[in-house]
Formats: sequence, structure tokens, C-alpha cells
Amino acid sequence: MYRLLLYYLLGLLAVAIGLSIVGDLHYNPLYIAISAATLVLAGWIINKVFGYIFYAPINPESSILTGLILALIIPPTLTGFGFLFLLAAAGLAMASKYILAIRDKHIFNPAAIAVVLTALGPRQNASWWVGTAVLLPFVLAGGVLIIRKTRREHMVISFLVATTLTTAILSSIGHTSVISGLHNMILSSAIFFLGFVMLTEPYTSPTTHGKQLFYAVLVGVLVAPQVHWHSFYTTPEIALVIGNIFAYLVSPKTKLSRSCAKSLRLPLIQSSSLLYLIKILPTSLDNIWSGHFHMSTQTLEVLGVTSRWHLRRPRNSYGLASNSMITAVAISRQC
Repeated sequence: MYRLLLYYLLGLLAVAIGLSIVGDLHYNPLYIAISAATLVLAGWIINKVFGYIFYAPINPESSILTGLILALIIPPTLTGFGFLFLLAAAGLAMASKYILAIRDKHIFNPAAIAVVLTALGPRQNASWWVGTAVLLPFVLAGGVLIIRKTRREHMVISFLVATTLTTAILSSIGHTSVISGLHNMILSSAIFFLGFVMLTEPYTSPTTHGKQLFYAVLVGVLVAPQVHWHSFYTTPEIALVIGNIFAYLVSPKTKLSRSCAKSLRLPLIQSSSLLYLIKILPTSLDNIWSGHFHMSTQTLEVLGVTSRWHLRRPRNSYGLASNSMITAVAISRQC
């Protein structure tokens, strides 16, 4: 999944550079490339530093993906202040994973919380420039592949329906053109990129089907451009951060250490370098663990919520593989 997402983001940047060269996208292609490289490199270095300070396992894939996401939503400028904006966004995104965390689990989507903080602090806003009409076909093509891979079509569909209905209703109430509002929402916003890439991120979204739907609808309603409280208007990043808070409240997740799992003498699952411990009921892992096996659906205890996963042969030496991204697991009271 992460490799597919990496190729998708790199492909969008490559297409954006190509469209800029031919004049269909009004950005300097060199600025796009340098901004992306700066965000990825800065994020990678800062992530290493925080991992060393907090004695935490380092996930380089996560920092690279966050840098690429930021490169597609922050305007590619290389002015003095613009360059500082890039560095600040990369630093805040990586810092949020270690500082804005509860029980070693980050709460917010790193890219979203980074641009929220830069808007509140130095008042540098994300432009979400990936949400343009010329990039829309490429965003849709790759995005559909991602949600099919992660099996989260229900989240994206609920999100888009909620955004569409909210935009239409509020446009009608405000006596503005519903057609114009929907046209701008589809062709001149980043709702598709937000839905495909950031809404469905497994570590900051709920783990059960019903809560995922509620989470998607909540973000979809808030992301509509007409939603506001007095003079305060929501933005895509603010809508997602509010959704992340809801996701954490309804399905808190705790990251496990190697030493904790080792003390229980149970196998580990590595999902993008993040280690999680699973507890299968009623069969113990010690009884079913072997180099070759095929399991039917088992009932997992996921933080007190029963969920069902299809487990199959292990794909590497770390543990079990599943046909869905394992995002949260039962935490033993012994740890």
C-alpha cells in the first residue's frame, strides 16, 4: 500500500512538472521539483533527529510520504520566506508525530496539522494546488487504485456525498448558485486528493466500519467551503484535524515496543516499520504460529472492539500478513 501511494504521489508531481513545462499549470517546474526535494529531505532528517531524541523506531517511508503530500498542497515558491515555510511545515509535521501524541501514538495527520499550525503561527497557508482541473484526471485515476487496495471505498464515497450535499444545501440557503458551487468543489478544490490520500490514512482514522463512515461524513461536512462559524471558515486541513480528534476518541491506538512484545513471546506484525501485537481469540498465537499455514477468519480483540480479519501466509520474517492494513490491535495488560 505504501509503495503504491509513493508511486502515486511521485507520479502526480511528475505530471505537474510536465504540465508546468507546457504551460498548462501556472507554476515554475523547477520550483515544484526543488520544493518537493526540500520537504522530503528536511522531513527525513528531522524525523531521524526526533527518533533519536525520543528513542523511538524510525519510519523513513512515513517521512517521505508526508514530504510529498506537503509538496502537493503547499505553493511551490523559493522566496526567502517561502523556503522557511517549507522547512517549518516539514519540521512541524515530523514533530507532531512525537510531541502531539498520547501513549506514543500520534493523533493527527502530520501534513494536515503542520499546515494548520503554520496558518495559526506565521500565517502561511496551504494552497492545495493539487486541486486543479488539469490534474483532476490523474488524481482520480491513482486515487481509485489506492482506495481499492486499502478497501476503504466506503469512506471516500461517504465523504464525497457528505461534501456534495453540504455544498448544495448551504449554497441554496445562501441564495448562491448551486451549480457554480458544485462546479468549484469538483474542479477547483482538493477534495479528491484529501479523500484518497489523507482521509484514509490508517493510523489517524477509526478502525471499525461504522466509525469510519461517521468520521468520513464529519470531515465531508466540515470541508464544504460554505461552512463557517461567524468569520471563521473551515479549510481542508482543519476539517481533517477535527476528524482526527474524533477518530482518536472513538478508537485510541497504542504503539508497542519490541521489548513489550518480546516479553510476551508472541510474534510481531510489521506494518510499514510500525510494530503491533495482535491477540487472536480463541486460538493462541503459540498454537498456530508456523512457517506455513492458511487461516480462516479469526476474531480479533481490537482495543475492546471485535473486528474480523482474514489472515493468510506470513510474507516476511516479522509475522502475519492480512488482506487489510492492520492499524490497531489489542494491548495486553502485561505491557
